[in-house]
Amino acid sequence: LQELVLSKDKQLKESEEALEKQSTSLELLNDKLEVNQVRLQSALNERERVISEKTQENIHLHFLKSHFSPQVIEHLNKGVSATSRSEICVMFVDIVDSTSRINSIDEYKFNKVISYFIDEVTRILLKHNVTIDKFLGDGIIAYSNHPIKQADYLSLICHAAIEIKEHFLNHEEHLSQEWEGKFEIRIGLAHGHANIGSFGAITQHYTGIGGVFNLSQRVCSSAQASQIFITSAMSEKLSQETFYLKASAQVQLKGFKEQTNLFELIGHNVFVDGSECPHGHGKMRL
Repeated sequence: LQELVLSKDKQLKESEEALEKQSTSLELLNDKLEVNQVRLQSALNERERVISEKTQENIHLHFLKSHFSPQVIEHLNKGVSATSRSEICVMFVDIVDSTSRINSIDEYKFNKVISYFIDEVTRILLKHNVTIDKFLGDGIIAYSNHPIKQADYLSLICHAAIEIKEHFLNHEEHLSQEWEGKFEIRIGLAHGHANIGSFGAITQHYTGIGGVFNLSQRVCSSAQASQIFITSAMSEKLSQETFYLKASAQVQLKGFKEQTNLFELIGHNVFVDGSECPHGHGKMRL
């Protein structure tokens, strides 16, 4: 009997030791699982961070491609200051009488023409390294001389304005059919200083703030169909050899105390030698 009791005690002790070893193994396994769980969660967090970062980069890249030329994007990727005070020239392009058309023509036709307008104006602006500030549905605001400084920034934006005007004059017949009325645009240009850069902490927007933006819009509103209006101050800085300018009117622009002298930018000057003309003319404008 005593031997039997001793045998049972021995078996019990061995069972307890086995259980203790299993318990220790389970604790070690649990520790490893916890470590792996922490590592897994850390990896998942890092994956989400990378996905979010890449998504933001793609959104930013899409924004850049729709607002800047490849040369400007390259400059921006090298790093520019958040905001800066810059002298710029602002363009405001507007579709004449678009408000009345939205309620009178088919939605598909209206959207088709507006999309074409935005695409073509954007293409021409980026071609001339003009920065697009924002789309207003039936209007587009853009500016030159930022973020890349350009000595000829006034001429560049004038060349772009003339090309936009001529493009839509050349396509007026087709667009007017879709528009179910005469499709016409007008353009206003003004130069001055503005704060340019990224604004907003949550959703950053690269834009400009300054009175010159309002001025360009008011100048545009003073223009008639297929006209490009600029301020007299801007006309004084343009080469008369390059651009054909014509004094238009002195107007009181809304929001401005003093009257503003406006000039019409008709197009590029093209001269021919008129020395052999019977009337003895020299250089003649075509």
